[in-house]
Amino acid sequence: MKLVASVKASWQTLVVLLTPIALCPLVFPFSDTSLESRCACLMVLMAVFWITESLPLPLTSLLPIALCPLLGIASSKQMCAVYFAETTFLVLGGFIVAIAIEECQLHKRLALKILIIMGVEPRRLMLGVMLTTAFLSMWISNTATTAMMLTITRALLLKLLTAYKATQRRLTLDT
Repeated sequence: MKLVASVKASWQTLVVLLTPIALCPLVFPFSDTSLESRCACLMVLMAVFWITESLPLPLTSLLPIALCPLLGIASSKQMCAVYFAETTFLVLGGFIVAIAIEECQLHKRLALKILIIMGVEPRRLMLGVMLTTAFLSMWISNTATTAMMLTITRALLLKLLTAYKATQRRLTLDT
């Protein structure tokens, strides 16, 4: 097991070290370097790192912030404006709220409250999910609401499935 881990680690290190060397002709051709070739080099480098996962994906996604200014593709101000846009932080903040709600098991409590108030009839259950979604959309972004409602709906379905299986077991024991 240790051998497999060490081979994987050394393989990933080789990919990280050799890929930029292999792509050097795109960046430093014999003639004048073009913006297109440098951008293509960055795109291929990131694609290789993403496919092989030789670098962690979040680190790979941040490579353009560092490499675009170094390669002369764009300034760091331009790159940071793309990465740190208000919309990005709005969506990121919403996902953080959704993860926090899932972490403290609030999604299960909401699912149980929906079941208790609305019952198990499909139309009423759907109305409960829709009202919960509408209420949450008033406070957090629609994207984060969708992410959170996925966990709430999943918890709701798991509770219904558990109750259904328990009912089935009771019915088989009664007969």
